[in-house]
Amino acid sequence: MFISRLIFINMLLTSFNSFLYGQDTTYLEPKQQYFSKNGDSVLFAKTRKTKYPCVRYSEEKIRLSQNKYKIESCYYFDDKRFAGNYVEFFEIIDDTILITKKEKWIFKKINDSLFSVYQKDTNFVEKGFVSSLIPLIKNGAFNTYNKNGKCLFIEYFKNGKYLKIDCPQIEFIDSVYTQVDELPKFPEKYGNLKMYISQRLKYPEEALENSIQRRVFVQFVITLKGEVKNVNIIRGVDPLMDKEAFKVIANLPDFEPAILHGKKVNAYFTFPVNFKLE
Repeated sequence: MFISRLIFINMLLTSFNSFLYGQDTTYLEPKQQYFSKNGDSVLFAKTRKTKYPCVRYSEEKIRLSQNKYKIESCYYFDDKRFAGNYVEFFEIIDDTILITKKEKWIFKKINDSLFSVYQKDTNFVEKGFVSSLIPLIKNGAFNTYNKNGKCLFIEYFKNGKYLKIDCPQIEFIDSVYTQVDELPKFPEKYGNLKMYISQRLKYPEEALENSIQRRVFVQFVITLKGEVKNVNIIRGVDPLMDKEAFKVIANLPDFEPAILHGKKVNAYFTFPVNFKLE
């Protein structure tokens, strides 16, 4: 009887450990070994005084329940698994996928390897296509619109890899000036431009967690009607920061246009967007 109980308890513990550490675990990139190409693997190996080829880095998708998953970075060394710093949580509810409780994408299945997705917040709508929901692998162009339906910018991806960000460009019939008698002015009713931007800037979580402070330089055109057009990042620092700076600048209210020889003209305007921790 005593031995039977021990066997039963051992079976329960084995099942419990399997649930915690191995349930529905799959490698996202089963054929790819990072080794020396991955800085984290090198660092991991150095802290354990071993050569980095002995360390294998992986990102694993783990099913937590019927609708909940997580993607977790980890390292394998001497047949032991060590959890990394990166964890992202997913939950699928009907036709919606929630990512780490901060992104909410509505999706529609087109076929087994293609989904249309969009997410909407108070001021913006983002639309595009993905080849996978968990993880969310973006492919092609992702358009971001303001609440009035104006396309603010387009991001381009290939198999989840960020390529670039672009803004719809217009060709001006009239000249665009770099030197004017009076620079464009931000309307006084909105207060100071720097303060207006900082109040609307959302610090990317990854940069916030790593205490990254940077300055993104953005150039745009203030038309003779005062509209913000042709936004471009002329000195970027990070895709997430560049995107946030792009979004805020592209959605600025109309300025008072530049003046040259007593007339309103199109003019270039450059502004540094500061990501600074208080």
